[in-house]
Amino acid sequence: AATKFCNVSVIYVVFYEDLDEVFKVEIKTESNFTELVILVKKPSKNLWIVGKIVHLIRYVSAYKAGYKIIHDSVGKPDLNHVHILTRAGIVALYFKLKFKFKIKLFYEISLPVILL
Repeated sequence: AATKFCNVSVIYVVFYEDLDEVFKVEIKTESNFTELVILVKKPSKNLWIVGKIVHLIRYVSAYKAGYKIIHDSVGKPDLNHVHILTRAGIVALYFKLKFKFKIKLFYEISLPVILL
């Protein structure tokens, strides 16, 4: 319904163990809706605490790359709408502070959405 009034873009970061590369981006666009799925290779479980740090760095890097792709293709978002106040909420707060756009947080289980 929102796509009738504005451009909507979704960034979704998913970790996989069986990726050949560290990041793989899949983009699907239909009318005013763009879905960005960023597949990220899980760090080795043998690394323990270092692996957790690498996991966090890859997670934030994936969202930053997704934001850049969306920004370059459709422009700066007017609103960042996040359903969960966990890792995605932290990334949304980072985007709010760095890129100066509004943020709406909702506590639900769903995908982070950026409305353009």
